[in-house]
Amino acid sequence: MSMASGLELADATGMGCSPTEAVAVGADFGVQDSIEILLDLIAEAIAKGAPRIKLKCCKGWDTKMLDAVRERFPPPTVFHIDCNGGYDLSDPADLAFLKSLDRYEVSVFVCSVLFLFAFFSILL
Repeated sequence: MSMASGLELADATGMGCSPTEAVAVGADFGVQDSIEILLDLIAEAIAKGAPRIKLKCCKGWDTKMLDAVRERFPPPTVFHIDCNGGYDLSDPADLAFLKSLDRYEVSVFVCSVLFLFAFFSILL
């Protein structure tokens, strides 16, 4: 509930969801002890009907992890990756990784707003 207006969030934003409507949610997985553990967790989430999967991605848990995930779960399985702003555009290796994300067909790349601004400024 919005404290300022006293309205439910759905009413205040005009989103129109009633409290009894089901909302599709996905699964969210952080860095695991191994890629195999992550792949098993993803398989379980997909078996339970998760429409999308969000994965934490960081240096040392990026290219090999994403390669394994996409090999086992090709499109149309929807993946989002969340890097939490952990890559530096001034680092050539980081920039090369970020430019390579298209090959993984991830639907959303999440990071800090400042980072997004800088990243898209380079692309323009």
